[in-house]
Amino acid sequence: MDYLSSIDIDTLADSILLDCFHDEYEKEHKAVNIDILAGRYLGLDISYRKLSEDGHILGLTTYSDVNIELQRGGSHELVCLKKDSLVLEKALLEGSNGRRRFTVAHETAHQILFRCYGGNTILNYMTQMPDKKALSEKECHSEESRKEWQANRLGASLLMPVKSICYWMETLNYSFPLIFRNNRLDARDSRILAELLECFAVSRTAMLIRLEQLGFILNEPENALEPDVFFRLKRGGSTGS
Repeated sequence: MDYLSSIDIDTLADSILLDCFHDEYEKEHKAVNIDILAGRYLGLDISYRKLSEDGHILGLTTYSDVNIELQRGGSHELVCLKKDSLVLEKALLEGSNGRRRFTVAHETAHQILFRCYGGNTILNYMTQMPDKKALSEKECHSEESRKEWQANRLGASLLMPVKSICYWMETLNYSFPLIFRNNRLDARDSRILAELLECFAVSRTAMLIRLEQLGFILNEPENALEPDVFFRLKRGGSTGS
């Protein structure tokens, strides 16, 4: 399987979104309907069921007809799944919609990568990461970790496309990054982040990871010097007198 760079993945996501949603994608910059992309555009059969006793399996997708064994209260249930199935943990329907949407996007990304570049597997599982952190490209030492990194990156690119992130950061913040001082945003940047979460219908964690990927997060120590006059003016601050 070919491994794509971050730029390649963002470009691939852009072409898929344009093909699926046409002018609506480029003009409206609203939350992507990932269910339409997965179901109507890619033809995936989306369903919900309990996938594991402890909830560590969030979703799975199949590339051929397959029988899988799911654990049920100490026993095992054999489930027959058709090719191009996308099965989500049913508990996701009750939790954060952002978490559900990202799981759909992640499994959809696996399907896209498989169809474009092939592979020798018949299904893919998405499991929760214990530390809830994104795997960086440099940390991908195995074929499996590279696949997961690519699916995470493509999933993020589908939900939070470069063009749309740049559009909203320009609209809301003159294309300046959000500034973390001592791991905290000020009130203004917190409001901007809240607007972004509403625009894209994703979790706070997913959005912050994506903004950092695209260079829209700036981490500064608590005692850092204030930004220059022009920077404060563009952000609507006062220069003093």
